[in-house]
Amino acid sequence: KISTLISGILNFIVRAVIVVIVIYAVKQVCITAYDYGYRIYSEPPMAEGEGIDIVVTIPMGSSVMETGELLKGYGLIRDEKLFYLQERFSDYHDKMEPGVYTLNTAMTAEEMMAQMSPSISEESTEEAEAAENVGPSEASGMIKTEEPDGMAEEDETDGEAEEAEEDEE
Repeated sequence: KISTLISGILNFIVRAVIVVIVIYAVKQVCITAYDYGYRIYSEPPMAEGEGIDIVVTIPMGSSVMETGELLKGYGLIRDEKLFYLQERFSDYHDKMEPGVYTLNTAMTAEEMMAQMSPSISEESTEEAEAAENVGPSEASGMIKTEEPDGMAEEDETDGEAEEAEEDEE
């Protein structure tokens, strides 16, 4: 009977230790996954301030992972796998082009991707220029706002006041 009792206690202890190890492992995986997920969108640049300019050549046919390895080798990023995920979840997915780029250690991965994606950078510049060239009357037509139900009467009187001011001019 004593041997059965000792066997039962040892069996319980072994199972309890296994459960504790599994719980600890799951906790560590969750912490690591959270940290990695957080870094996808908030990874700081390698250097603060002005940083150092580095000329990088991205060869034709380079994968994102190969580009990340190259950037890591130049000291521009910390982790090529993280760079791969950042590219995957960014607006620059499948948009980076081969070429020679001057990148800086004070740039974030997203800023580097923007520079290595000239077609998107040009589109963004064109959109920004178009937005700057829009007059106030055109801009008000482009913005759609919805007012709460109780605000409708006040808006109408505001509109009448604006019309009166325009008529006076």
